[in-house]
Amino acid sequence: MFLDLSGFSTMTDTLMQHGQHGAEVLASLMHGVFSPLVESIFEYGGKIVSFAGDGIMALYPVEGDEKSTALHALASAWVIQQRLLENPDRRTIYGKFTFSAKIGLTIGFVTWKILRSNDGESATYYFRGSAVDDSARAEHQASAGEIILSQRMKDYLRDDVRTRPVGAFYRFIRFRVAMPQKTTNEFPPVDLNVSKVFMPKDVIMDGVRGEFRQIANLFLRIPYLTDDDLKNFVNVIFELRKKYGGLVTRLDFGDKGCNMLLLWGAPIAYENDIGRTLNFVLDLQDKMDFPITAGVTYYIAHAGYLGSEMCEEYTCYGWGVNLASRFMMNAPDGEIWVDDRVARRVSQRFAIDYLGSQRFKGFAAEQKVHVLRHRKMELDVIYQGEMIGREDELNRMEKFVEPLWQGEFAGVLTVSGDAGIGKGRLVHEFASSGLFNLKNVYWANFKADQILRQSFNPLRGWLFRYFSSLPGQEADERKSAFNSKLDHLIASTSDVELASEIDRTRSFLGALINLHWDGSLHEMLDAEARYNNTIHSVTALIKAESLRQPVIFFLDDIQFVDQDTLAFLSQFKRSLQTDKRPHPIAIILTFRKQGESLPIVDELSDELISLGGISERGMAKLVENILGGPASPELMKLVAFRSEGNPYFAGQVIRFLQDENVLQYDNEMGWSRVDRSRDTVLPSDIRALLVARLDNLPRAVKSAVHTASVLGREFNPNVLSQMLGSESPTSELIAAAVRDSIWSRIDENRYIFHHGLLRDAAYSMQMRARRQELHVLALNALETFYKHESERYYAELAYHAEQGEIRSKAQHYYSMAAKTSASLFQNMESVEYFTKALAFTRFDDLEAQFDLLVERVALYSRLAMREQQLSDMDTLEQWAGQLKDEDRLMKVMMLRSSYHYFASNYQESINFAKQAEACSEALSNTDLALYTKIIWATALLRLGYMDEAMKRCKSTLEHVRMLRNRVEESRILNIMGLIALEQKEPSPAKRYFSESLEIAREVKNLDIEAKALNNLANAESTLNGNFPLARRYYELSYKLSLEIGDHKQTSSILGNLGYVAGMLGDINGARSYQEQSLQMSREFGNLYQELYSLINLSALEGIVNSAESARQTAQMAVELAQKVSDRTAQAWAMLYLGHAHLLRNESKSARDAYNES
Repeated sequence: MFLDLSGFSTMTDTLMQHGQHGAEVLASLMHGVFSPLVESIFEYGGKIVSFAGDGIMALYPVEGDEKSTALHALASAWVIQQRLLENPDRRTIYGKFTFSAKIGLTIGFVTWKILRSNDGESATYYFRGSAVDDSARAEHQASAGEIILSQRMKDYLRDDVRTRPVGAFYRFIRFRVAMPQKTTNEFPPVDLNVSKVFMPKDVIMDGVRGEFRQIANLFLRIPYLTDDDLKNFVNVIFELRKKYGGLVTRLDFGDKGCNMLLLWGAPIAYENDIGRTLNFVLDLQDKMDFPITAGVTYYIAHAGYLGSEMCEEYTCYGWGVNLASRFMMNAPDGEIWVDDRVARRVSQRFAIDYLGSQRFKGFAAEQKVHVLRHRKMELDVIYQGEMIGREDELNRMEKFVEPLWQGEFAGVLTVSGDAGIGKGRLVHEFASSGLFNLKNVYWANFKADQILRQSFNPLRGWLFRYFSSLPGQEADERKSAFNSKLDHLIASTSDVELASEIDRTRSFLGALINLHWDGSLHEMLDAEARYNNTIHSVTALIKAESLRQPVIFFLDDIQFVDQDTLAFLSQFKRSLQTDKRPHPIAIILTFRKQGESLPIVDELSDELISLGGISERGMAKLVENILGGPASPELMKLVAFRSEGNPYFAGQVIRFLQDENVLQYDNEMGWSRVDRSRDTVLPSDIRALLVARLDNLPRAVKSAVHTASVLGREFNPNVLSQMLGSESPTSELIAAAVRDSIWSRIDENRYIFHHGLLRDAAYSMQMRARRQELHVLALNALETFYKHESERYYAELAYHAEQGEIRSKAQHYYSMAAKTSASLFQNMESVEYFTKALAFTRFDDLEAQFDLLVERVALYSRLAMREQQLSDMDTLEQWAGQLKDEDRLMKVMMLRSSYHYFASNYQESINFAKQAEACSEALSNTDLALYTKIIWATALLRLGYMDEAMKRCKSTLEHVRMLRNRVEESRILNIMGLIALEQKEPSPAKRYFSESLEIAREVKNLDIEAKALNNLANAESTLNGNFPLARRYYELSYKLSLEIGDHKQTSSILGNLGYVAGMLGDINGARSYQEQSLQMSREFGNLYQELYSLINLSALEGIVNSAESARQTAQMAVELAQKVSDRTAQAWAMLYLGHAHLLRNESKSARDAYNES
């Protein structure tokens, strides 16, 4: 039997206009109407399969003969109609409502099955077959108050009933025999263990008759499937429910085909129910190979039991369920229709198109219909609801990116403000705005790590996502995906030079995501070259992406960014500003004001948006969105006072009050507090408020949140699981924390706290001793989980060892992290780690402290931090004396020699190098000792002691050849060539350079090879005047310098090529080389080369009588020379400025320039 209750939709439409009380009246009416219908079904042996809003599906099992059962079913239907005819009206304070029923009856086969989830903890069921389908078809032929029989039903009843044909069906008129007797029913008690598989335990146990809730309704329609396909479909449903929550009902087969209703908001509500619903159905579509058609609505509904005391089920009823059903039935196969309330709330996070307004059965007014297309960007994971205010800021951001549409660099925009003020939310809203529905833009999202701040961490995180490189994948699989993505980008890049640069730096991009190839350029270069090429590689990649579509580079929380990423940002911006080919790229940064300012933010920013609190009007709208209705003035005053206009804090205030169950809704006042005397319930500051929210979590969930807080804002659930232990149901705890809006899922290996402040509160509220225990657990878990790739996690391991006060491990891991960073030329990070390693070294272990400090001295030398370098060397000398270790003292002399050399104190450098000669044979064979010998020889060269310098070089050459150190041999031969050049001995110079070149090629040292070629070119041009050969050598050196990414050397060689081209009379070629040198010098901040490129360009412009251009270029050179205090260059610039004035017949200005020169 299929029964459709007429009047239900009209009643719902009318009553739901009266808010919560209207819903309560609706619930009471439904119970009163359904009770006699249910009673009639059971009195004649029926069993209710389902309640479907305004319908009932009932089965009458054939346990004896078919005719007898058919008569019982018909009697049941007749009694239902008689009862409704006798009492069709129900009166309420909102009017009178009339009910009637349409009933279809048939007899036939029905199959049923219980479908369980893979873990057996959840189940649903279905009934289907000819009887189900035919009863629905019969009901469609009925009018109000009628019973329609199928042909098979009529055949069984024959002359026992009087009927009238209605097409292929029969309308029941009356019985010709006595009606069958009623049966008695005894119902067994509820079996909780059985029931909880089909319905949440809380629903069964709590006994709550009904609640007034905001409900997201999802009605699904699927095509006919086999039993096996249905089983697979339901398994996917349950798997997705674990991820997104929701209440799963049964599969229904009837007048709407095969469908299923799912609900979010009851019996448990989440902060982001709409997002969960839409993500659920989109994921379901992705996983199924048949069309999923759906209707989604979001309305206030009555959540509770539908039916009667004899049989009822937990569901929701109201406008939303009805409209979702209508959407589902009317939507084309495979489409997801959503109502206007859904579309308005989530259009920032999902691509939704408006289809127009339509009329639907049961609804007096037209309903707006939207179609859900897909999710938008990944950034959307942690924001829910509608952003309030900020229209002016959004307009400024839209104006800021306008240069992108003309293919230009837009500059750098910084959004600043306090924590929780909505910086990230503003960018998210902008990224999700309608502007980008019309414009194709690639958002590159970079995230800082607040705790570890490891080198290039934001870049690495983005690249892992960009190349879809997932933890746990085999290296070969990751390499294949990496190369495929990069090859596709290269093939689509119209700029040939840029495509070549990406291919050249392939191994450096790979290294950022832990991919390495034997013999690659990355493996061949030293630490400094690797570091520089790393920056070049990411710059080239983003530039190439911008040629496919504009790119918005978004970096959140720049205050937490590591020094190397900041260095990248500076060079990246400079590269975009100086590149001849414009690139449509915009850089957006967010910056939290906290304590000291960050100078680089001012240096980088072209535009600043400073966010303050939202207005009172905006705050009222925010609270209304969270609560689903307006708030009373008294409640708004409380929220505004406690939040101080901060939207995140305001949300936390409201959610705390919800958790405390002190809010109620009134039709006149809106939401207000139940008991105003409980002012002390609300904590006085945001930290206390957040702690109170955490305190409201179930004990096990709260413990898991505390544990995760030691891992940082983002964490790996597998590591958390290891920390919690095998007996803890980690997946359930994670799901609970997600439902409580504490965490959000980024992907299967990453979860994130909803806000950094929430993580901070969870961490700081714990006792220090407990945090220490948790850090030890984290250390042990990470050591186990990453045991085969621990080098990637040295810094993280060190941090947890430090916080757990395991000093020996902290010392070990900080030492290893420092050495790893130094090898990658991440110098500031390495200094920090060596400093921490020293702090954890035993005070009485001077030898270990000495060795670590030697490493830090080398880093200070790299960074030209001379004061710190000198201080450390003084300490080292003192320790060497205390240890009475002569070799350690000699090490200090070597370090001092290097220090004075780079300070241009060449004689002091030589003096310390001489003292170091007294070292042991073992020490004399180390890299530091050989480096000191080279420093000694080069210092002699700088002082003009050529013979002594050559003698020192030959002695060192003999030593390194004895050690078979071919790299140092090549390096010394290069220096010997330079000495021979100064001695005006071209033949020996060429021989030394050629030998150096041969060895460099043998050992594949591209850096020395490029320098040897450049020096050969210098020899040919300055000593022999062989400019064609010099040009050939320069070109070879230029090609190598480009390959290894030494842009300082490259810009210098371009200047040399310009000089040689000029000497050969190729003025146009000379100008081209000098212009390239100028552009590259500016891009990479080489002020020296920029200065001389300007001087040379002025000279070339003068040669071709371009007087004004020569004047302008010389004037720029003069200004730059003054800026960097280079008096020699200033003299040359003034000389060519005088020449330019002469060309312009400005004799007085020329004379003044010559005099100043």
